[in-house]
Amino acid sequence: MARHPRAARRRSQAAAGALALLLPAAALPWSAGAAPPPWPAADWPRAQPAAVGLEPQPLNALVAAVRAGEDGEGAHSLLLVKDGYLVVEEYFGGWRPEALHGLQSVTKSVTSILLGIALDQGALAGAGEPVLRFFPELRPRHADPRWQRLTLAHLLTMRSGTDFADAGAGASLARMNRLRRGWIPFVLGARMTAEPGRRFRYESGGAILLGEVIRRRTGLSLDAFARRYLFAPLGIDHHAWHRAEDGVAHSAGGLDLRPRDLARLGLLYLRGGRWRERRVVSRRWIERSVARQVPAAGSLAGHPAGYGYLWWILPYPGPARPADFYAAAGHMGQYLFVVPQERLVMVVTAGARDRRAEERPVAWLYDVVLPAVRR
Repeated sequence: MARHPRAARRRSQAAAGALALLLPAAALPWSAGAAPPPWPAADWPRAQPAAVGLEPQPLNALVAAVRAGEDGEGAHSLLLVKDGYLVVEEYFGGWRPEALHGLQSVTKSVTSILLGIALDQGALAGAGEPVLRFFPELRPRHADPRWQRLTLAHLLTMRSGTDFADAGAGASLARMNRLRRGWIPFVLGARMTAEPGRRFRYESGGAILLGEVIRRRTGLSLDAFARRYLFAPLGIDHHAWHRAEDGVAHSAGGLDLRPRDLARLGLLYLRGGRWRERRVVSRRWIERSVARQVPAAGSLAGHPAGYGYLWWILPYPGPARPADFYAAAGHMGQYLFVVPQERLVMVVTAGARDRRAEERPVAWLYDVVLPAVRR
């Protein structure tokens, strides 16, 4: 979860009375075996947690602790969607529902969605395409034969084999972010230090290349492609994407969305890539994206994590629901969790200043939210 431009910022300084955790009682229009769960329109359908099988007391206690400053240092929002209903929507520290929030490396998972859409449209042949095929003007500078074997799949799974680094003294990412243009030649100027596909090493350079691949194959800027084929179908009309002066989008960490709209992306994946009657992204791409392409890629808050196509893969706790769930994660505590076993989406935005605070939302999910599900 690397630091990117547009770190989480306070777009609204005036505190405006946070929304209550227990929203007004909702008479649910469906039950098991009856009508399907709802879709959000301009606003989300709402329900009390208990109405969709969540114990309210631990959720109330969590929100109260965050609001009192006893937990979640730097938290800006917490949203829970269960069975299509928004059951928790809380904002902290003066943040408001309509404010855009920097997503940091959650952007990478959105880039993965967009690559899947481009592939579905036939703009790409597949994840096995060689990376240098998309950048012929830069190909002659790559004498190391390992560059010829680098594919889109290697970038998607953080197994490029290059020395592009997100952290440490003189980190590549920080130097790239200071450039006003020329991000693509900078990333492709990295040295190969391992055979592509051999090792997992978290870095942002590959996601930058993937965003530009979409632009070059579709003829649309990444933000225009996202607006037309992802955001508009989902009713997301307020967003921003940081770009270099030459038009290259920061597809590794430069997207700003409202928390509610980030939850829409989670619901899209939870429901197999369809939005109402429209197919937005193929189920096949989703299944590949959230499979353990890398079985062991590190940990999040002490929980062992795998890696898919720019998504973190986490184990469901206990034997009751043995399958994995998945998450998009970003610097300073940005998260989108999708838990298919419980038909649950959780969004957190934050401005955490240290690793412990940054990872607290993972503990909230494991220690509070999932145990609150009635079975």
